[in-house]
Amino acid sequence: MSAFGIDWFGLVIPGRPILVNFEMVDPTKCAATIERPGDVAEICFFLTPSGAQLPPDKCAVLYLSLDGAAWTLLGTLSLAKPSGLFRLPSDDARARAPAARLGVALEPLASARDLDSAASQTSDRRLFARAIARDLGAFVSSFERPPADVVDRWLRRFDEKYARDPSYFLKA
Repeated sequence: MSAFGIDWFGLVIPGRPILVNFEMVDPTKCAATIERPGDVAEICFFLTPSGAQLPPDKCAVLYLSLDGAAWTLLGTLSLAKPSGLFRLPSDDARARAPAARLGVALEPLASARDLDSAASQTSDRRLFARAIARDLGAFVSSFERPPADVVDRWLRRFDEKYARDPSYFLKA
């Protein structure tokens, strides 16, 4: 088994060349720079054929940093999950940044389940909240002059629709 290798990983950013030029940061970490991260909504992170050398008890954890100090978890890969499509967090800082760093850390496989679960729950909660807000906005804007009890009326309507179909607001 060889040491952690910078040739174990690749990234596909739609509309850009495949990125495989990671640089070693320390024995268990490597990184790559992407230009104009505000133009990137999601990335495909994958193990290359050399990535088959990833130890079976380890995972590759992908992080994003705009400033080199604060890192945001994007997702994990392992021999059992050799590729993944990861959405970048949308915020004004990323939209304005000229470049961002993608970091890959070799970590125990046991931590992958917790990390993936945390990343998924955060993303799911955000999407859930946005869908509810969008539904409320559509309801309020359906009135020429919203009545004072508009939120109460929306909550009643929401509860009725939710009782029939708990995911109705995610379908819009």
